[in-house]
Amino acid sequence: MEQSLYPIRSLRGHTGPVNKVAFSNYGNQLRVVSTSNDTTVRIWDVETGNQVGIPFKGHGSVTIGLAASMDGRRIASGDYDGKIIIWDAETKNIIRTLSHHTRRVNFIRFSPDEERIASTSFDGTPKIWDVETGELVFEIDGHQGGVGTVAYSPNGMKIASGSRDGTVRIWSAATGKQQAQPLGHDTVVYSVVWSPDNRLLISACNHGNIYFWSAPTGVQLGSPLHAHSDRVYQVAISPGGCGPQRPADLSVVFSSIAKRYTQ
Repeated sequence: MEQSLYPIRSLRGHTGPVNKVAFSNYGNQLRVVSTSNDTTVRIWDVETGNQVGIPFKGHGSVTIGLAASMDGRRIASGDYDGKIIIWDAETKNIIRTLSHHTRRVNFIRFSPDEERIASTSFDGTPKIWDVETGELVFEIDGHQGGVGTVAYSPNGMKIASGSRDGTVRIWSAATGKQQAQPLGHDTVVYSVVWSPDNRLLISACNHGNIYFWSAPTGVQLGSPLHAHSDRVYQVAISPGGCGPQRPADLSVVFSSIAKRYTQ
């Protein structure tokens, strides 16, 4: 019997559709950060459901990509025009503006050591940035379509990216060189995540399937899990998720939301 999920908080304040949300720990406070079509970034107190301070304003277009540092003190957001802003979460001041993408920024992730961020865009080139200086460290060339998702391995040594070209690709986090053959799907890849032991990759696709892969070998593990009847936008491993030996037992949290951007 399927479990029902019930909302415990409703966070109201955005004046347009909400595009991304992320949990953020700030001191002893658990927060949610969000991006939206209203061009703002906002922070919410999970306990009360209240908005924390005023919205972050600095983007000139729809905000999409989003990431928060582990300590919650820095937030990175990307917009439809290809701009990324790194913010001070407390003061809401702009720390850095990164502007090498030529199309909308879909996804952002801090590296495990938080010295770099990785970003993806419909311009097809994942980019790696130095958080302290804002300099572009390198860009990754190899996908044949827009790139919608990126993830650092927990040990920080590799990066996985998923694309509209139907592949997940694994790269060296130090050099950007491709590390294995592309992991092929028959449709758009929307999400990719690593297991805590760096050995398993999980990807989610346009047709509702979730795939399990051996990260060292690129071999698909078992049959895809047909999780939804439509596209899966995000997949995440629950704390304490298991390794690749028994992917069927892996606890996965996933959500398929209404179709948004299809261009």
